[in-house]
Amino acid sequence: MTVSLEPVKKTEARPAKPTEAESRLDSLDIRLLRQLLQSRGLFALDPDFRKSFRDIAKGLRVDVDTVRNRVKRLEKIGFIQGWNVLLNPCILGQKESAAWFDVPSAVSKGDVIAGLKVVPGVFVIVNFYGPLLIVFFRHEDSEPSLVKRVQLIEKLSNAETLTIAHVPWPNVAKKMKDTDWSIVRALQHDPRKSHTAISQELGISTRTVQRRLQRMLKDTTIYNLPTLNYPAVNGTVIAGLTIGLTQGDKSELIRRITGRLDEYLWYFFPVLSQRPDRVLYCLISLALPNVTRAREILDWVKAQNGVANARIEFADEQITLVENLDYDMIARTPALAR
Repeated sequence: MTVSLEPVKKTEARPAKPTEAESRLDSLDIRLLRQLLQSRGLFALDPDFRKSFRDIAKGLRVDVDTVRNRVKRLEKIGFIQGWNVLLNPCILGQKESAAWFDVPSAVSKGDVIAGLKVVPGVFVIVNFYGPLLIVFFRHEDSEPSLVKRVQLIEKLSNAETLTIAHVPWPNVAKKMKDTDWSIVRALQHDPRKSHTAISQELGISTRTVQRRLQRMLKDTTIYNLPTLNYPAVNGTVIAGLTIGLTQGDKSELIRRITGRLDEYLWYFFPVLSQRPDRVLYCLISLALPNVTRAREILDWVKAQNGVANARIEFADEQITLVENLDYDMIARTPALAR
């Protein structure tokens, strides 16, 4: 018998592909996403993003292990691809706006997206099946700066009509110290990094980290934005519902609409149109069981008194480009450039 002395080549084990059941979003997933992203009023994002899983579990009325396992599962299937810490734009003397438009059929949507990726300040692009694109961007707090950015987007898109709206952020006049900037950088892609880990990384005391971080969270200085991968979910339709409100008690109408959509709604915030009529738009992200439910929701929303217009589209991808915001942060803070 001949025995081979050549090493046996090991086959690398590939992680099992998630089943459709594992990659479907159920009602608990939807409520959990809402807790992670937006649990305080109508803020664009949740400023209390370091709240414990125990507190989240209490709000969802489940045990803490369920919350921890659900978050891990959303990361494992690839729906949540990462986390990013964002600054309140007021800190940098900026504002944030959203633009949505239909790309003409004669124009390559891929080329438009490629162009938008390098527009200064653009940090989120939501691409829908069909012609619709929604772009979130930051700009200097001045009318000329906004106009210049919008003109660039118009030129890239060749769209006949752009809707531009202002994203509301709490006004913050606080000045950040070098230590604050360093902590933000340490948290950039790991918002739940422990105080001890940040302390060791920066060479400052754990008590200082805890105190400065708590102050920034309390002052609504920093927020958490996830990088999401819509195609990772199966058996669930990710949809974007845009509603324009012009009449009546808008607060009551918003409560009625969000209450009706509670089972599917995982992200919501209002934006104010830049047009003279000052339409209040609501941008709502939904996780639906099927396409038919989208039509039912749209018909119901359009029938509500005070709704001027409504549109629902199915999301293809969310492109997150937080690196486009880093230049502004570094340029204004010499300590970060070293």
